[in-house]
Amino acid sequence: MNWTLNTNVVGGLEFARAGALHRFRILVNYYHGNNPYGQFYGQKVETVGLGFYLAF
Repeated sequence: MNWTLNTNVVGGLEFARAGALHRFRILVNYYHGNNPYGQFYGQKVETVGLGFYLAF
């Protein structure tokens, strides 16, 4: 068997007031490995993303 590993790392910051239910997150995502989209799985890709998330 020929196994390969894909790497996905996510990190960031979360902002919220003490006792509050509402939160704001800023996350950075890094992916290195095979393309996760079906027919292109044989291709290697490397991506970096930035996301902003609101939680209520």
